[in-house]
Amino acid sequence: MILEQLGVEERKNTPKSTETAYWWLNANPKIWRIDDFELGQEQFYTSHNDKGNKRRIYEYFGQVKPGDLIIGYESTPNKKVKAVFEVTEGLHIDDDTNEEQITFKINEFVPYQASWEELSNVK
Repeated sequence: MILEQLGVEERKNTPKSTETAYWWLNANPKIWRIDDFELGQEQFYTSHNDKGNKRRIYEYFGQVKPGDLIIGYESTPNKKVKAVFEVTEGLHIDDDTNEEQITFKINEFVPYQASWEELSNVK
């Protein structure tokens, strides 16, 4: 999975601490299929890979906060937006695994699953 921040215009006259940030999460369905989980089910994403190295987008993990929303996109072969997640806990050390991670829950499965082709044609 890859976590990226979406370029969403900041809201004026709103303190930064209460703004909802929007993120993009690429899920490889060979490793993590969004459809395999249930609405409301909590998931996690580690900030380091299996070899212990920081993920390429490590800088974003520290910016994620509870209440932020994540667009869940499945990559090849599906190439579709599948769900919207809500961050339940920002970057923290998990007590059980001792791994640095963020946690989020599945808020909704989107009824219209936009394809990559459709998204790339939006101007």
